[in-house]
Amino acid sequence: MNDYYSSIDFKRDNPVKDITIKEFGSAIVTDFTGSNVAASMSQSASTGQGAFELGSLQRQKFEEIPQQQWDEVRRLGKLTGVKPSLHAPMVDVLGKTVSGEFSEKKRKEVVNEMMEYLKTGNTIDPDNNTPVNFHSSVGVGGENSFSGVYYQKGLYKGPKDEDIELAKIRAEKMGLPDWRVLVPEATEKLAAAAVDVNTGRIEPLIYKEVKQLPRTFEEEKRGYHLEVYTPESRITSLNKNAWDQEMEKILGSEHQIFKIKRNFEGINRDIEEAGETFVKINQDLKEKKIEESYAKYEKLKLIQTIEQKKREMSLMSANIQQIDEAMDSQVNSIYDNLNKSCENASEELKEVYQDKIKSLSNISAKYSEDKMAIRKIMNEIRGELNKRYGEKVSRDKLDQLAKQGDQTAIAYLEANNRLINIDADKIKEVADSMQNLPDELQYASNGKITYPERFRLFEDFAIEKGSETFSDLAERAYEEWTSKGKNAPLITIENPPVGQFAISRADELKKLIEDSRSKFAEKLIKNKHLDEKKAKKLAEEMISATWDVGHINFLKSMGYDDKDIIKETEKIAKYVKHLHITDNFGTSDSHLAPGMGNVPIEEIMKSLDKAGFEGRKIIEAGKFISDFKESDIPYAMDYFKSPLYSGEMAPNWKETRMQSLSTGYGAEFGEFLPSSYFSMYGAPGFVNLPTDLGGSMSTQGKSQFSGTPME
Repeated sequence: MNDYYSSIDFKRDNPVKDITIKEFGSAIVTDFTGSNVAASMSQSASTGQGAFELGSLQRQKFEEIPQQQWDEVRRLGKLTGVKPSLHAPMVDVLGKTVSGEFSEKKRKEVVNEMMEYLKTGNTIDPDNNTPVNFHSSVGVGGENSFSGVYYQKGLYKGPKDEDIELAKIRAEKMGLPDWRVLVPEATEKLAAAAVDVNTGRIEPLIYKEVKQLPRTFEEEKRGYHLEVYTPESRITSLNKNAWDQEMEKILGSEHQIFKIKRNFEGINRDIEEAGETFVKINQDLKEKKIEESYAKYEKLKLIQTIEQKKREMSLMSANIQQIDEAMDSQVNSIYDNLNKSCENASEELKEVYQDKIKSLSNISAKYSEDKMAIRKIMNEIRGELNKRYGEKVSRDKLDQLAKQGDQTAIAYLEANNRLINIDADKIKEVADSMQNLPDELQYASNGKITYPERFRLFEDFAIEKGSETFSDLAERAYEEWTSKGKNAPLITIENPPVGQFAISRADELKKLIEDSRSKFAEKLIKNKHLDEKKAKKLAEEMISATWDVGHINFLKSMGYDDKDIIKETEKIAKYVKHLHITDNFGTSDSHLAPGMGNVPIEEIMKSLDKAGFEGRKIIEAGKFISDFKESDIPYAMDYFKSPLYSGEMAPNWKETRMQSLSTGYGAEFGEFLPSSYFSMYGAPGFVNLPTDLGGSMSTQGKSQFSGTPME
């Protein structure tokens, strides 16, 4: 690169198709400029740009903007012909609550909030489909968070030839149909995140290679077994641990129930034996085989024993109630887990999950019916006894009546014991049904170790929840505007900085948009009775991508280059209807003006042009404007060598900025002014030389003509 330039260094042709100032707009972010958006917009419009973007990343800052400001923006837009767009605050489109869980109720509340931003977008430009920009997955993420994905180019390219041969040998010895299930697939994910779908807990997934003890004689020759832990394979380990814990709880409940059942049986025997002994003592006393004092003492001991056993039974009954509730909770947790896993499973695994769900449903219904029938009998018996004795019959009274041979009381106690047996039978059947689930899943997936998905890759989860949110939002927009023949705001979904948030690369953003469109189209067909073709067309028109060139440039800090960033752009290009242009050096979202960093902006825009991009080009350089107190537009025009005005031979901004009366400096006409001029403003032949290079001398307080003091 040259250190110095002259006007002959620049050619008239632009790096991309001719770009005029009318095609650009500045992002007016209130975080930097304050809440007077109308004044900021007026100032931006005076530069001649054809668009501008208003908004704030912070909800509080956004809400500090009065409604009158938005109305004034609309009026200014009509007067100047400048088209506004809106950048919504960062909201959690996944529906995470303060407690950390992901709630459907919270997600729907977020849709309501996002709808208010769409209404603001419609307010500032009701005559057009105003782009309203949302980040793809905000609320969980940021620097040093676990929810983003960190990449490393060329990290793991798959197993080497030696590892493949060893895997084939292991697969043959294990009777597996496919050796590929024993080795992870290629990955460039250095770190990712898993989410517990029940609690919202985030777990880091770190790539790691570990040498372990040999697992075959063939590996022994090499001296070790190489285990490669990828984020994807670590998910399996998390799900295995979660499933093992679920089964431990079930088996623990089964053990407790059977233990209580045995204790109940033992206590009943002890009470029966005590009763028999009591009768024998009375008989012996009657026959004068023992002294009355001794009989009294022995009967007192028996009464104490019986009372103690009754207390134990009472405690165990309470314990049974707690175990019963815990057991139902555990079974429901497994049932919920199976249903969630089934939703995202392949067709082969779906069948296994559906069979288990059906089995669990049958077990639950069968034993619940039995318990309800028994409780009904118990309530009827107790009601009959209460009526007979004119008061509520206590448990002690029931025991006493049973000892006296009251068949009604005996029936009640037998029914109560049956409840214990039902719990024992139910938990045993659940345990027997679920214990072999991993084996059935592994068989169905050709030997790949598989467990119910308690944990999922956060990006997959974010795409699922995010697409539901954006499709709901689009449906609300359709109801509010499109169905009434009005212009609905355009929902644009932006890629966040790579590594800081989920859904930051082209493939993930593409899937989010496709899934959002698909779900929205389904809702239009089902709820609004539109035909499929029209529904899909509307979905494509109302949901699209914002491509932030600075955010994707973060890949450079992970070993990627310009070519990789261009490939990312090519993948997403046909979905892009809004563009954020900013520059950085790949490590921080510094928001520099174009040409001040190393983002391959020219090449990115060429890729978008090839895909037919006709959206708005918004320059996001708020930090630069705030720090340097300069407009970003001249730098953008300079970078793109845009024509200064229309005309075939018109000079471009680059040429103009480098001329003598611009902010640049260069060798000019030699010494043609009085020597005092050069002593004040610098060496001969230079105009506008910076002060730190000796170009100017302060004349404050002196006459511009003589240099003598003014006072």
